[in-house]
Amino acid sequence: MKILINILVLFLIGISSISAQNTCGTVQDEAFMQRLIKNKAYWNETINKGFDTRYVPITFHMVARSDGTGRIGEETIYRTMCLLNQRYETAGVDMYFYIEGLNEINNTGVWQDPFNNGGLMRSFKSSNSLNIFVVDDIRREDGSGGTTLGYYTGGGDYVVMRKTAMGDASYTIEHELGHFFTLAHTHRGWEDEGWDPNIYPQKIEFLEIGSSQTQPVLVELVDGSNCEFAADFICDTPADYGRGFTCNCCVLNDIILDRNCDTLAPMMNNIMSYSGGCDTWEFSPDQIVAIQTSYDAPDRTYLRQGNVDTYTPVADGITYIHPMNAEKVDVYDNVKLEWEAVPNAEFYTVIINSVEHTTTNNYFNVTTLTPNKSFNFWGVKAFNKFGGGCAEFQEIYFDVGDQETSAVSELDYVESVNVFPNPVQATASFNVSLSSAKAFKGDVIIYDLAGKTVYQIENLNFINGANSHLVPAGNLSSGIHILEVRTTEGSITEKLIIE
Repeated sequence: MKILINILVLFLIGISSISAQNTCGTVQDEAFMQRLIKNKAYWNETINKGFDTRYVPITFHMVARSDGTGRIGEETIYRTMCLLNQRYETAGVDMYFYIEGLNEINNTGVWQDPFNNGGLMRSFKSSNSLNIFVVDDIRREDGSGGTTLGYYTGGGDYVVMRKTAMGDASYTIEHELGHFFTLAHTHRGWEDEGWDPNIYPQKIEFLEIGSSQTQPVLVELVDGSNCEFAADFICDTPADYGRGFTCNCCVLNDIILDRNCDTLAPMMNNIMSYSGGCDTWEFSPDQIVAIQTSYDAPDRTYLRQGNVDTYTPVADGITYIHPMNAEKVDVYDNVKLEWEAVPNAEFYTVIINSVEHTTTNNYFNVTTLTPNKSFNFWGVKAFNKFGGGCAEFQEIYFDVGDQETSAVSELDYVESVNVFPNPVQATASFNVSLSSAKAFKGDVIIYDLAGKTVYQIENLNFINGANSHLVPAGNLSSGIHILEVRTTEGSITEKLIIE
């Protein structure tokens, strides 16, 4: 008996906390499955390699409207990377992802309708990394509405992610990268309408079922006798008729029989399934081999260009030093935010009143606060190329006073500091002068308002008495900067304006 079920839509249901409105748009047609079949011939070669760690460079294309609004924040990108690496490690893939680049695209068409802007998106692709486009909406190919969380396209060889599915509890990006590495849904053929007792009989007599890929798919048998060419073509993923999708559950409480009257026992917590509510998600051993073989394949040579020595994750949690929660700072125009340095961190994202800043230091001077403003919020996350702490930002608040101070001295023996001329022309030089009650050694460091070090002189000798050091301004961009004289005993800062 052969029954073909008409599929009404091309969009599939997204994984984890699934509902009928959240979908995955990856097309698993014959061409998609042929890639898996081709790579299967090399599975033994991959297995014989043993435990080779594989590193995957990713370029994230952060898409916004044409006017530059609506773009996903970098902090969410890095938190997503942390979760991705943590989850693939837990699943036993022995593969780590790192950020090769962040590319900003301003195009409303791509932002809200990537399906119909594939040609333009291919022109933005990086040639030496896995490409992921993060957009606001993913419409159906016919232009109608829908909530598609993500998809992989073999024609473009890139992944598209809805920004609301980034960095959250769902496994959407892990699922879509499974597609990138040749994996199909464990319940392939049942995406549009998984088994439901109100629709289907307990015993499934079908030989084939219609799929959303426009061709019939063999219904997989429990005994594995047709597993090589049924459903996902992988034999150690048990037969799965998509019940996890319709019940949004991770435990099968129904008895479903295949046409041989064998009882289904699907792997409900498989990352390539549509189940919901699972505590942990996994790949099967053969799926892991398929992922690794796809990475090793000749058509993925572009992924193997980097030279990454080891996976060095950044730990969760920031130890704040100043200001602490509910603390009041007397000044407002040069508040120094400080926290303890985090091992393996390459840079930090500092969010101050919802505005993101980036710095490589474990402190940040903020000069944009309003006098006498209460409830200024700030928080820090540490990152490196593998991501950052997986937890959400811990925000704390502080109040500021009405005192304007362009020089915050923590050196009791420094009586005064002066920068002149100030403002200074970008082509000129300026003097840093101070009077000290004793001799000391210190560094002169200049930061831009993002906290980035743009100039530094180390180990300058300051004498007891008047001191003056000439600094060229030629390499500094115009705008407001912070000049700091730093010693092992403390520091003193001054505002510097380059015209």
